[in-house]
Amino acid sequence: MDWLSLWEWLIPLLVNVLAFVAIEAATLFLLMWFVVRDKEAWSRPQRWGGWLLVSLIAASVVWSIWFESLWPYVRKGRYKQFALTAVGILGMLLGTGLVLYGGVISLRNTFQLHEDKEFLQMLSPVDARHSPATAGGSRWQNLLKTLGRLWRAWAPGAGWILIGLGLMIGPAGYLSDLDLGLDVARLVTGLGMMVLGGLFCLIYR
Repeated sequence: MDWLSLWEWLIPLLVNVLAFVAIEAATLFLLMWFVVRDKEAWSRPQRWGGWLLVSLIAASVVWSIWFESLWPYVRKGRYKQFALTAVGILGMLLGTGLVLYGGVISLRNTFQLHEDKEFLQMLSPVDARHSPATAGGSRWQNLLKTLGRLWRAWAPGAGWILIGLGLMIGPAGYLSDLDLGLDVARLVTGLGMMVLGGLFCLIYR
């Protein structure tokens, strides 16, 4: 392989890696921005840098959606397909927002657990060697209680994440990939995830 071929192979790889890192960083910034209620904890460069990165990612997504997914339909006069695909893309964006919202809820509830003295005591090691808490039954009860608290903290957010993913996999995914035809298994899977997520939200609200 000569240097030109290696360079042509390496540039797209580097671009994809940088894009992945930028998207992950922007997502992490948004999650932490909505989780950390004290905005004074962020320095001005962190705020400006984070929102600049989010804006660049959003602009690139909008550019890609228009020129790669929607404009070809307009150019060919296929306005019905244009409308259905636009609805599907809006559904995908809504699903992404719901996943982000679920992640924020889960992180907030997790941070609140770490402010709960009773929960922290359940996690702390037992100093007394012959304490009743060191007995096998007590250890299992403590473990189950801890897992139960964690489940109740994560379940509401998990419900919204399931709804968002189900929307993207099922209805929105079908409309945004209209030309590929109907994939029944994909649609049913997405709808099932939405129903399950809805049950989580109702039970653990």
